[in-house]
Amino acid sequence: MICWKCQNDINEFDNYCKYCGAGQGKHIPMYYKHIGIILLFFIIGPFNLYFVWRSPALKKPAKIIYTIIFLALTVWFCYKTYLLFLQAQEMISSFPTNLMF
Repeated sequence: MICWKCQNDINEFDNYCKYCGAGQGKHIPMYYKHIGIILLFFIIGPFNLYFVWRSPALKKPAKIIYTIIFLALTVWFCYKTYLLFLQAQEMISSFPTNLMF
């Protein structure tokens, strides 16, 4: 068996790589599993794609699907933020400018 992190040859019954210490099989970190990747998206947004593509738990089709979904959600969020900014700008510009204090 080959370690997913350092690519060194290890015994197939090892839970951790003897060269780099990376968990193997069920012992990989949570942020490389499906639930961890989804939770991380809500914390760090599109920067989560780093963990998607480094994950040994995900197959390539799953990585592609996660990438498409996360990029689409990022674009949608940026668009909604832009619309909110335009709405706030319009609201600020509608305030009367000749107020006497």
